[in-house]
Amino acid sequence: MLMNHKHPTSMTRKEYVDLYGPYIVEALKGKQLFPSVMMAQALLESASKDGVPGGSLLASKYNNHFGIKADTSWKGEKVALNTNEYIKG
Repeated sequence: MLMNHKHPTSMTRKEYVDLYGPYIVEALKGKQLFPSVMMAQALLESASKDGVPGGSLLASKYNNHFGIKADTSWKGEKVALNTNEYIKG
């Protein structure tokens, strides 16, 4: 599906938006969600430590651009990675 594109760790924000934008727009058709908000969230959550969009390990290796966490009801594949969680600041 996303063949022949730069590795996410070398993408600019524009390249990331150009690549994933059409998929977000298509996925949200008929839903009461804004593609621009979903794209902004994906840009933030998928960024590597140096700010490259799609460059985080979770995004580049596991195609998870939102840091979605599985609970005990999830029966599909999972990956366990360390994360930072902030509670009350």
